[in-house]
Amino acid sequence: MSITGINGAINYTMGYTNNTVKENTTKSSFENHISNLANSNNTTNISSGNLVLHGIFGETDSEGYTVVGAWGDARTNTSTTVYKPADFDESNPVYCVKIWDSQGNVTERNVNLNDVNVSNCDTFDFYSYSCYLSNSGKYPTAMQDFMMTHAHYEGEESFGKSSYGDMFTKVDWTSVIKSLMDMQYRCGNIKGY
Repeated sequence: MSITGINGAINYTMGYTNNTVKENTTKSSFENHISNLANSNNTTNISSGNLVLHGIFGETDSEGYTVVGAWGDARTNTSTTVYKPADFDESNPVYCVKIWDSQGNVTERNVNLNDVNVSNCDTFDFYSYSCYLSNSGKYPTAMQDFMMTHAHYEGEESFGKSSYGDMFTKVDWTSVIKSLMDMQYRCGNIKGY
């Protein structure tokens, strides 16, 4: 689980893996909560508001779609879940994305990962691409780096807006990443740069 925030921009990403049973292991209350979730309707509420996350990382539904990312944005009160379809083809990689707005309305779309251009894509395409890079092992920290970049976009530089509709606006994420790198450099965080 990752919680990221800069100047009031708070984003949550949660990833849960199915681990084998370990001997002599005591589960934390968080692990017990997640275990109970796995046996419920596979959603969880964040206690700070009405934010609902849908799906558990690694869970596969009856159609063979596997959750590869679940993210809630506390500023817009939205939830996004990214699924890898059962017939996933690495030569033509397509993920299915479900986006819940603050009223619980769902928007579904497919994202062809070969077509994602991080210099001109919306938040959901960028998140889907980050899930793909992390889950394929090509860039294991891509989802975490997405959270940091998205929080910087919404907060530090005041680029982002806080409405649901703004998340569908195409953005040059490379300029946001460059701005984030420049900020780290200005702060003397050369290792972070």
